[in-house]
Amino acid sequence: DDHVRDELALVSDSVLLQQLVLLDCQRMRGLQVPVIDSLHQLGWLRSQLISVQDRLAILVRQFGIWADDELRFHLHELAMTCAAQGMIDGDFQRPLVIDPLRFSSWFDGRSLSCVQWARSQPDVWVNQTKIIGVFKWDNHWFPVLFIPEGDHVTISLSHRQVQIPARLVNMFVDIATELGFGGIRFHHEMPNFVCHSACGASAIDFLRHGLLGCPLAVTYAQVWGQHAQFREFFRLTLLNETMVSRPWVWASGESDDEVTEREWVSDDEAADSGLRSGAAALGDPLPTVPSSSHTCIELDARIELFAQHAKAMGDDEIRFHLSTLLKQRGARIMVGREILPIVLGFESLNFMNWDEVGHILTEKWPGPTAAESVQQIESRIQASIMAKLPQPMEQDDVPDRLGLLEDQVQQLMQKQVHIDGQVQELSQQQVQSTASLQSQISVQSHQLQGQIESQNQSIQAMFENQLNHIRGLLAKRPREDGE
Repeated sequence: DDHVRDELALVSDSVLLQQLVLLDCQRMRGLQVPVIDSLHQLGWLRSQLISVQDRLAILVRQFGIWADDELRFHLHELAMTCAAQGMIDGDFQRPLVIDPLRFSSWFDGRSLSCVQWARSQPDVWVNQTKIIGVFKWDNHWFPVLFIPEGDHVTISLSHRQVQIPARLVNMFVDIATELGFGGIRFHHEMPNFVCHSACGASAIDFLRHGLLGCPLAVTYAQVWGQHAQFREFFRLTLLNETMVSRPWVWASGESDDEVTEREWVSDDEAADSGLRSGAAALGDPLPTVPSSSHTCIELDARIELFAQHAKAMGDDEIRFHLSTLLKQRGARIMVGREILPIVLGFESLNFMNWDEVGHILTEKWPGPTAAESVQQIESRIQASIMAKLPQPMEQDDVPDRLGLLEDQVQQLMQKQVHIDGQVQELSQQQVQSTASLQSQISVQSHQLQGQIESQNQSIQAMFENQLNHIRGLLAKRPREDGE
C-alpha cells in the first residue's frame, strides 16, 4: 500500500514508459499533472512520441478513464466538424481548442498562467471565435465553452456542484478579461445524474450539445454507449499511425458503485418499472420534466409569455435592448470632435446569482480608466480595419504554431531554390542572347565592310573608265596648226 501511495504521488513526466504500460487505471488517474513553466517545456512534452503498440496497451488498461491525448483528438475532431457543417447558430468558423494538457497545468502556480495564454490570442475578440476546452479538476474532466457575443462572452460549463468553485470562476474571468471581453456571463449546467466514470465522454458530449445541438446523454446506458463509440473511433485512428504523442494526464472519479448505478437509471429500466408503476398509481400521465440542460424554448412559447406577463419584461428582453444600445453607441466613436466614453452593460442576472458568482464578477469588474478607454477605442478602430483584411493565421497552441511556421519556412526555402533556378536560367538565356547578338553584329559588320569595299572598287573602276574615255576623245581631236 505504501508503494502504491508513492506511485500515486508521482508526476506523470517522471514515470518511464516501461512503467507506464504496466500501471492500472487507478494509478494512472493518480499521476499528477506535469509542471509547465515554459513554452520549451510544453513543446518537449508534446514532442514525446511512443509506438502505437504501447499506446494501445495503455488504452486497454484505461477502461473508463480518459487521457489528454484522447481528449485532444476528439476536441479537434469536433472543431473540424463545426467548420465543415456549421454550428447551431450558423457559424462556420472553426473553434479554438485549448490543449487539455496545458489547460490542466494552469491550476499549478509553478506553471505558466492562463493569462499568458489569453494574451497570445488577440484574434479571438476580433473574429468572435468560440473556444472549447476540457480540464482536469478534482480528478475529473470538466468541459468549458466560450461563446463571444460582441463585447460580451458567455462561459458555459457543466459541473456537478450547485455552486461553481471560486477558483474556477476567477480563472475563467481572467481568461475572458485578457481576451478583451468587457462583459462576462456564466451558464452553468449541473448534470441530473452523478457522473463518476467516463467523464471524458460526458465532457465531449456536453460540447457537442452546445456547438452542434446534439442531444445530451442523461442515462447510464447513454453515457457508456457514447464512451464506447468515442473510444473505438480513437482506437481505429491509432491503427493508422506508427508513432503517436505520449499521454500525460488521466482523470476520472471513483468507480461507480451500486448507488451510482441506481441513480443512473437506464432507458429500459425507466420504461419498465418506475415510470409505468407511477403512472398507473396516479391514473394520469406523468408531467414532462425538462432536462436541467434545457435552455431554449419555441418561438411561439416565448410569444405566449408576452401575453401572459403583459407589460412586464423578461431578462432576455432587457439584455437584448441593452445590447442594441451598446452596439449603436459602439458604432459611433466620436461626436464632432469629442470622443465618446466607453459604456459597459452589466448582466442583470448577476444580482439574482449574487451569492454564487455575482459578487466575484462584480469585484473583478472595475471601472475603466482613461488609458483603458483610449485602448478600447484603439481596439475598436483596429477591429474595424482588421475586419476588412484577410483572416489571419489561427492555431490552437504554441507547438502547432511553431510547426506551421516551420512548414512555412520550408515552403519559402523551396520557393527560394525555385527562384534561384529561374534566375540562373534567365542569366544563361541572357548570356546566350548576348553572344548571339554579338555574332550577328560581327557577321553584319563583315558583310557591310565587304559591301563598302565592293562599292569602292566599283566606283574606282567607273572613274578609270571615264578617264580612259576622256583620254580617247582627246586623242581623236584634230590638232590645229601651230599646236
